[in-house]
Amino acid sequence: VGDVGLAGVTLFIDANLNGVFDAGELSTVTTANGSYSFANLGPGTYRVREVRPNVSIQTTPNPADIQASSGNNVFEVDFGNHRHRAIVIGMGKSAMSPQLVTVLDEEDGAILSEFAPYGSSFLGGVRIGTGDLTGDQVDEIVTAPGWSIISQVQVYAQSGVLLTSFQPYGSTFSNGVQVAVADVDGDGLGDIITVPSWGPSQVKVFRNVLVNGNPTFDTAHPYRNFLAFPASFIGGSAVSAADMGSISPLSGRFENTLDQKAEIIVGSNAGMKTTVKVFDVSQVNSSATEVQVITPFSTSAFNYQGGVSLATARINNDLIPDIVLGAGVNGGSMIDVWAWSNTAPATLASTSSNGNGFAAFTDSSKNSPIQVTAMDTNGDDISDTIVAVQGPGGTTDRIVAFNIISESPLQVSPAITVSSRFLGPLFVAAIKNPSPALHFVDPPVPNANPVNVANLVSLSELPATGRLVSAGVYSNLQNPLDVDNDGTVSPLDILLVINWLNKSDRPTQNEILADHPRFLDVNNDGFASPIDVLIIINHLNNHSTKTTLNSVNGEGEASTSASDAYFSQLGNASDEISVDSERRQQLTRIRRLSSLPTRL
Repeated sequence: VGDVGLAGVTLFIDANLNGVFDAGELSTVTTANGSYSFANLGPGTYRVREVRPNVSIQTTPNPADIQASSGNNVFEVDFGNHRHRAIVIGMGKSAMSPQLVTVLDEEDGAILSEFAPYGSSFLGGVRIGTGDLTGDQVDEIVTAPGWSIISQVQVYAQSGVLLTSFQPYGSTFSNGVQVAVADVDGDGLGDIITVPSWGPSQVKVFRNVLVNGNPTFDTAHPYRNFLAFPASFIGGSAVSAADMGSISPLSGRFENTLDQKAEIIVGSNAGMKTTVKVFDVSQVNSSATEVQVITPFSTSAFNYQGGVSLATARINNDLIPDIVLGAGVNGGSMIDVWAWSNTAPATLASTSSNGNGFAAFTDSSKNSPIQVTAMDTNGDDISDTIVAVQGPGGTTDRIVAFNIISESPLQVSPAITVSSRFLGPLFVAAIKNPSPALHFVDPPVPNANPVNVANLVSLSELPATGRLVSAGVYSNLQNPLDVDNDGTVSPLDILLVINWLNKSDRPTQNEILADHPRFLDVNNDGFASPIDVLIIINHLNNHSTKTTLNSVNGEGEASTSASDAYFSQLGNASDEISVDSERRQQLTRIRRLSSLPTRL
């Protein structure tokens, strides 16, 4: 349910039962609507498997073996898939260095790639945009620095390989830049739109021309160059872009008739009544035509002036992208969606019943600005998840996602924490087309055939576990790795689990120990076990620079000592564990375990 038919997927008869498509095995390919068939098979037992599409995850168990008899057809041997989902975050201005751009698995927060576009000493923050700039159906990442260095826009592959760079405002401009990617001229390639983070809102559009497969941009002759707001406003702006319609040649009015050329959306930063303008830039006789103006988060009795962040995405079932808005300073962390009317002339209106949206964060730092993006999670080109992070002043260090339950009026699920280990402030953008080169860790696909679970992971061979009560009760939903809930992940969290496991008077399955730490169950499986210890150790060894602002090396070194002390009695401990913190609880995952210790 919720999966869209996928064309071009290879299905095969697994004749030797090894789960791999081997030469000589009978195969077929799905049609445009995702259907497939094998014809003229004789009576017998058949095992059908798929060659999983690139950058996707199978969402259904492998079907049971098919018992075919003469003269009968077998139907509904189905496979479900969805594309892996990735987001990219950029660090905001802070004292932490290097200021990284990080590509994450949106489902479990795992780091897929990471790079520092402006070196190890830059502290001014990194703005980000995403889109396909090379025509290969894979998004690139566009970065721009905040204030303090020359504003160099850079284009990267998702792996962190630099493809090209340019200075949109010259070799002396250092006020910071915001970026967006969209096809403004209809040639099928993403172009780059920029606006200063500080100063007059001079929007520039740079057409993309491929040279030897790499995007290039003519900075001396921008495709469009215009002021979004009066020159007297120097607070800077945010920018986004998408094809939302066109100006009718008959009426001269803007209508939601798509022309494959993106409109540009510009939102004011703090310092004036928060205003968002939509510009058509397709007219040959005009640099930009203002076609819509809205003032989100304001009411008839109150002019909100804290600024706004922007994203564009299809939220409802029509073909017109809508505008996702995040409130800026003193905006209560509000998120709203404004949708088009599909009338002539086209107009925008809030989809929220209160006209203001919902709060992404409700803690004491809720009046910090937030950044937003939207994601399509099931491949139907309609975004069903909104992702938010906090800007300067935010203290939660959380990346949160909201599933859209209703688009009109806008209703969303409670916040789901994607990750809580990245110290803010942050910027965020969605990657619509992840690179096949990213290393997503997939759970093994369960079989519908009866399987002896002991053949997969023998519970009797696992180290001793301490049964808690039920999954979720003893897991820290803010950060599963933070056992003592002190806001950091440290070797103390490891020791708390180890001490629990070493207790001679540990409670039995149906007992509760009143004074044990509350959050011992790191992987939320209902047990405290050495697996939970390993997860924290792996995190500290791999991400010691992100867990605290204290000594960079201290935690990693201490965690290694703890692992040596504990696992010296176990032999070769697991070195590969996939952690699913709390995301996607509707999909049961088998954790990948290798070289499990046999006994304590």
